Amino acid sequence: MTILIAILVFGVLIFIHELGHYLTARLFDVHILEFAIGMGPKILSWKSKKTGIVYSLRLLPFGGFVSMVGEDDEGLLDADGNPLSEGGAGSFSLPEQRGYGDEDEIDEGESDEAAEIADSAQSPAEPAVYRDPRALSAKPVWQRMIVTAAGAVMNLLLGVILAVVLVLSMDRIGSTVVGPFDENALSQTQGLQSGDVITHVNGKRVNTHMDLAYAISHDGYEPVELTIRRDADIVWENFTDDEGNSGSYIVSWSGGQEIVLKNVTFGVQETEGVVMGVQDFRAYAMKKTFTSVLAQTFSYTRLAGRQVIDGILDLVTGRYGMEQMSGPVGVTQQIGEAASMGLTTFVYLVMVITVNLGIFNLLPLPALDGGRFFFQLIELIFRKPIPRKWEGRIHLIGLALLLLLMVVITGQDIIRIFVK
Repeated sequence: MTILIAILVFGVLIFIHELGHYLTARLFDVHILEFAIGMGPKILSWKSKKTGIVYSLRLLPFGGFVSMVGEDDEGLLDADGNPLSEGGAGSFSLPEQRGYGDEDEIDEGESDEAAEIADSAQSPAEPAVYRDPRALSAKPVWQRMIVTAAGAVMNLLLGVILAVVLVLSMDRIGSTVVGPFDENALSQTQGLQSGDVITHVNGKRVNTHMDLAYAISHDGYEPVELTIRRDADIVWENFTDDEGNSGSYIVSWSGGQEIVLKNVTFGVQETEGVVMGVQDFRAYAMKKTFTSVLAQTFSYTRLAGRQVIDGILDLVTGRYGMEQMSGPVGVTQQIGEAASMGLTTFVYLVMVITVNLGIFNLLPLPALDGGRFFFQLIELIFRKPIPRKWEGRIHLIGLALLLLLMVVITGQDIIRIFVK
């Protein structure tokens, strides 16, 4: 059951990602060959008679793609309208077919390599070669940038939607106002008091309890600096829930004296070799309002993305090792555990995964959407693309390294789960 749930989650996230590429490509009239969910051999496929696009479901659930004419080449066609590059989805008709010998057929900035290929095919004994006017490579660079980034943006939008669902499902939301302390709380001995409003941890702004909890967890393994507001004017409101339980929550706070507490110590715990800070107090609840819901939604989404950046920095600085990284096998295990803990925990994990997927894909690394976007940005700035053969080689090397990394991480996941 865990594997089925994980496949469903991965399938939905991949579909959303590829749908972004697909919709923007259709918006800019890019010629799409195939829209595939999964990798490897086809399980099911269907070809649209109207558009010629092949829609397919493939064997391996970890991946997917939208194949477009001119995505990795100049979008050259033979006389029958078939792409000269591999991966074509069959013949298709063009609004107009003209030889590459026509002066107005070659766009300004066309690569010499593409021109040589086209010219070499213009002998009387061979069919003419054309450039598909709907090829991705024939579109303005700003349109190509939108198509490239759309997949990651769709993942981020899904993360925002899931964050809204999570926040709206809560009876009350957490604030940054310090509530009751745990027994033998270390932070209480460092000057922190109940009723203090924590505004910064190590100079970083915290607007919600999610911000605060993450900051203490990530930075609190060593003494931190807390900026607080003491004796703030806090507005309270009493409540009684559906089960008859009564209490109070914060409606708003303002004012107070700003105080900086240095070297505040929290307890620590070690999980899989990583030392994290432990929040030793509870934060008071805050009433759900339109403003607080927006703040919490932004906090959930931003923190999910921040974990990617912090994770990379921690890996580079040596705080985390390779053994702390998880691949598809490890994520599958986490999805199964989250599903057994209830719908809220499951939705939260899916939200974190989709935001992570969106942020990671936007990183300027070869073979990722962010790497392609980076090359397109260079083209936009300097008005001249980097030669495709060099860009292709860089992406190929990046893909090889990425696959090698996935093999190593997957091996670690298997050892950690099934051996230890």
